[in-house]
Amino acid sequence: MDSTLFLVNLTEMKGYLGFTDDDADRDNQLGLFINLVSSLCELNTDRYFLEQEFTEYHNGSTSDRILLHQYPVIIDESTIQVWIDTDRDFGADTLIDSDDLVLDQSNGILYYAGGAWGVGVRHIKVTYTAGYTVIPYALRLSVMEAVAFFWKRKNEKSWGLSSISKGEGSITRFQTALPETVKEVWNRYRRER
Repeated sequence: MDSTLFLVNLTEMKGYLGFTDDDADRDNQLGLFINLVSSLCELNTDRYFLEQEFTEYHNGSTSDRILLHQYPVIIDESTIQVWIDTDRDFGADTLIDSDDLVLDQSNGILYYAGGAWGVGVRHIKVTYTAGYTVIPYALRLSVMEAVAFFWKRKNEKSWGLSSISKGEGSITRFQTALPETVKEVWNRYRRER
């Protein structure tokens, strides 16, 4: 199992669930749940959170800015690479001088100090590194809460069933959605571009 995809580590998750012993089968299952929930988080937020390199192709416009797909960007203007090439060969002669770039790292907005990017289709190539070196605590907690939710459903074999008693009868409800607290955190990290 590739633990490099985990937004929380196995030790944190075991502590959150109150497990103090080592059980290889359980730990493998927990690792799978962590991986699945980490992927689910990224899918629901339309973002990747772990630090990694990205290559994107953008359409140009009369604007001086490009909204990068991932953020925060953890490099600065001197190491981000941008090419503008209407032929889309992206050779060394089409590489933009880093002095002509201004980067809003936290929001992933790249400005071209040389003016507008120029109108075109996928003629701007950008390579950069984005993500977190340390995942924010709120995001980590939401992943642990979601893993715990699925872990409990699996082990209690309830699969999200809950009963409410009223007077002489009861109502059984099937809960399929993630806990609201998890959804609230993921909504705060959702890419809205």
